[in-house]
Amino acid sequence: AEALGTTNALGLRLLQPLSEAGELGRRIATAGEGVHAIVFAVDDLDRGIATAQAAGLRLLTRGGGPGDRPEAEFDAADSWGMTVKLTERRRG
Repeated sequence: AEALGTTNALGLRLLQPLSEAGELGRRIATAGEGVHAIVFAVDDLDRGIATAQAAGLRLLTRGGGPGDRPEAEFDAADSWGMTVKLTERRRG
């Protein structure tokens, strides 16, 4: 189950697993409940990645996110178990 709320630049997505066998259910079983990910919208993904890496975050993946929006994901071990993502704002 999922609930989504947004206000201007802030969005909050709440998730509840429908089964323990699904991806979310397995994550909760191993990592526990809590904040799973925090996503920051940036104007320049390359600059955002450089800033995050300078702060000690290790880049895991870089590619296209929802709607082919460029995004990057960093190692949760570097951020209290939370996944940190950067997504590039749409231009235009």
